[in-house]
Amino acid sequence: MIGAKQIPNFLTICRILVIFPTLWFLYFSQFREAFYLLVIAGISDALDGYLARAFDWKTRLGSILDPIADKFLIASCFLVLAIQAQIPTWVAAIVLGRDLVIFGGAIAYRVLYKELEIAPTMLSKVNTAFQIIALTVIVLYLARFPGLTTYLQPLLDPFLFFTLAALGILSGVQYVLVWTRKALNQRSNMRRFETEERDNPN
Repeated sequence: MIGAKQIPNFLTICRILVIFPTLWFLYFSQFREAFYLLVIAGISDALDGYLARAFDWKTRLGSILDPIADKFLIASCFLVLAIQAQIPTWVAAIVLGRDLVIFGGAIAYRVLYKELEIAPTMLSKVNTAFQIIALTVIVLYLARFPGLTTYLQPLLDPFLFFTLAALGILSGVQYVLVWTRKALNQRSNMRRFETEERDNPN
């Protein structure tokens, strides 16, 4: 039996498991089923965050798993939709490319400087929120629920896709600039420490 503090992590793991059937439904154009699973994933995301904050059930594991779950869900869904030609390929490329650049930068920073504190910026939070909203709108449109298609169509082209691209590029560039500045500061501190050690061997 899991402890109360692990409930948010349990919900996050369940959200990760929901990703696979969601991708299956998207790939085989069963968009209504995919939409229902996206709603479940969204509710679990909101619930685990609320529980972690309200009851102080925050854990190191949760701080790692939660953003991974979000990014895995978003990136993989956009990839499948692009493969199915339901969205422009360049949109999926920007979404995936941004995450790959950030992931690669995080690994490089960790290898070089042994420590990494990932603190999402406000722009990054806005980008993730918009990606989730956009993904929901796209799948909801593809699900062809009676009465909704006409209202959703104007949102898809071109506003939604260009906004996705702009936010993805801007937030990705911001991460690169922030981590570059951190890396330069870290290198400067390391050099100063080495100089002090050399000048004061005892």
